[in-house]
Amino acid sequence: MGKYRKCIIASFIAILILGLVQSGLKVWAEHFIANGNIMAATTIAPFHYRYLYIKGLGQFKRKQCDAAIKTMERVLILAPNEWDAKNITAICYIAKGKVEKAKQIWKDIIEQWPHYVSVRDNLERLNKYSAGISSADK
Repeated sequence: MGKYRKCIIASFIAILILGLVQSGLKVWAEHFIANGNIMAATTIAPFHYRYLYIKGLGQFKRKQCDAAIKTMERVLILAPNEWDAKNITAICYIAKGKVEKAKQIWKDIIEQWPHYVSVRDNLERLNKYSAGISSADK
């Protein structure tokens, strides 16, 4: 019984230490974000989707659509239901001229979350724009 008890205690201590390390990294990453150093935050906690999302949002705001798409795709691997990341990805696809891909992303979002007003508005605007272009081509 003594061996098993030591194993259980050692496992518990290892889990506790791991939790403390992860919490500490999260605190440091949040500190860096608060001070505007996104790169340091994503270096410390590279697999936490919130930090990647903030990094992608910064790329999007700087009109770096290729980088933003790649970052948001990483966010979506870690958090598949992060609707804002999908929305930003779709907007970047519009900027790159990939309208059909953006439409499909927005339709998927609306199917899963019909109350996302800005996505519904974006899709309606795009459909009106597309309809206007096709009528002008005739």
